Amino acid sequence: MGLRIGKVINLPLNQLENLSSKLDPTQPVVAVCNSAYRSSMAVGVLERKGFTKASSLNGGSEAWINAGFPVFGAQVEQSPKTIVALTPKREINLPGRIASSELKSMIMDLPGTFDLVDIRPVEQFADYHLPGSVNVDIVDLMSNPAYLVGTGPLIIIDRDGSLSMIIAGMLFQKTQRQIKALRGGLETYWSESEIKDLMNSKIPTTPMTSGSSQKMQVPVSQPSMPVMQTQPETQIPQKPKKKSAGC
Repeated sequence: MGLRIGKVINLPLNQLENLSSKLDPTQPVVAVCNSAYRSSMAVGVLERKGFTKASSLNGGSEAWINAGFPVFGAQVEQSPKTIVALTPKREINLPGRIASSELKSMIMDLPGTFDLVDIRPVEQFADYHLPGSVNVDIVDLMSNPAYLVGTGPLIIIDRDGSLSMIIAGMLFQKTQRQIKALRGGLETYWSESEIKDLMNSKIPTTPMTSGSSQKMQVPVSQPSMPVMQTQPETQIPQKPKKKSAGC
């Protein structure tokens, strides 16, 4: 039994561009997925098809269920084995996300092998930007077919990663080129870079040498033992012997 948040229509993301013709583009449309990752890309596809009131459920169905809102169960008539046998496996290709550490390594080690596009406003780009990045207006990025071709990946960066992911999802539907978005945007990039640089800049304290902390010990000469002088033995004078008178 699966759960759903209400009366919904199942339109897979990889078929949404064609299946969206079943919907009225003048009516409000809310795209829903588990975590709002694919639904945010679905909004871009719907807007490109002329939907003026397309939106994405913030946090996805997981946030809906965690908040305690009502859900409905869908009865499965077929056994799991039958479903597996009848349902063909599909490969869903989605735009990739690149981590800050990986992008930093590519900038340092592989310059010229990719296109780095910054979609922030001109003022923010002038304040700071990544080496090799080009400031491009969103409208130009979406309408210029030159960005859809290239030998290397097209990497899109913005402030926090939300807008770049939507744009990457829309461009991904038009080309075979690798389209990637910087995860977390420049906020995460600079935050991780500053923390790493701070850790590397710490200089270990140098311990004091033993010679500066220890006092030189001067050997103290032990007083020599007094030498006992032996006095010569006192000789007792002997009495002179008496001489005989010759008799």
